[in-house]
Amino acid sequence: DDSRGLLAQISKYQPERAHHKIKLLKVFNTTQWIIKDFESFMSSIARPQTQQQPNQNCLWVSGIIGCGKTFLANTIIQTLLDNHDKQSSRGFVAHVYFDSEKRDSLKATDLFRSYVKQFLRHLYTRQQKPPRDVVLALRRMFGSRVSSPSCSEVLRELLLPLISEVAGTVLVVDGLDLCARDEYLGALACFASILELTSAKVVICGRDELDIKSRLPGSTRLEVSAARNQDDIAVYVKHHVEKRSIYDGPISNNSNTVTQIIETLINKANGMFLWARLQIDVLWDTCRTDAEIVVALKELPKDLDET
Repeated sequence: DDSRGLLAQISKYQPERAHHKIKLLKVFNTTQWIIKDFESFMSSIARPQTQQQPNQNCLWVSGIIGCGKTFLANTIIQTLLDNHDKQSSRGFVAHVYFDSEKRDSLKATDLFRSYVKQFLRHLYTRQQKPPRDVVLALRRMFGSRVSSPSCSEVLRELLLPLISEVAGTVLVVDGLDLCARDEYLGALACFASILELTSAKVVICGRDELDIKSRLPGSTRLEVSAARNQDDIAVYVKHHVEKRSIYDGPISNNSNTVTQIIETLINKANGMFLWARLQIDVLWDTCRTDAEIVVALKELPKDLDET
């Protein structure tokens, strides 16, 4: 089977590396609330999909920018990985985190090519060979360096047959909204085909503009609200205030002032981790006295657009 030699041509994305990088950035003991909601979703879709209930195998984790969707995706993926380790004979999760620093070059095809590579590696690890038609398609598409198969070709000739080889498949993508509109619409069309033709589960973490409920009717939406995030925001703010104090020295020797910073940021974050982190950085970088801190806390921007 010479298809192993084509893995590097299929995708250069490194899922384990991306997952580990985000896991290290996540503050300990946050995002755990989503596990119960996710497991409830997984148990509710054990029944077969029907025409009356299309796309019920799709979960959309939505929310505004900076609300921690990527960290939630990380927790969902880790939960699936842990569960599959406990039940090694069943289940497989393929996952992709889109990188905001590369948004100008993000393509829907990249997502599904990475899924294909992850499936192939999974089969090889289990000493299984991919279907012959898949091997032939791989040779045709990636045996030549000039080949650039379309998203529909990758889906039809590679991914759909591979999904049929692995029971309990879950496909996860974070940051799909970072792609251009035509790219994420193309990806959603591919996901619609996957949901229609296979029993795979799909988890999409992305902003409201994806409008998954309209584009994949019957899917489940889990909205990341400020109320859901409140406890995590408190842990997050305290962690980063302590971290800045350790690395750059305390912002104030007055414990009441530090407490005021923490409480104000928790109350005004409105569920946005990124907003809270940016305000901590601004306070440390610009305030030299308690009086300046008090003024800065009164003039905090309302959202990320004002930051």
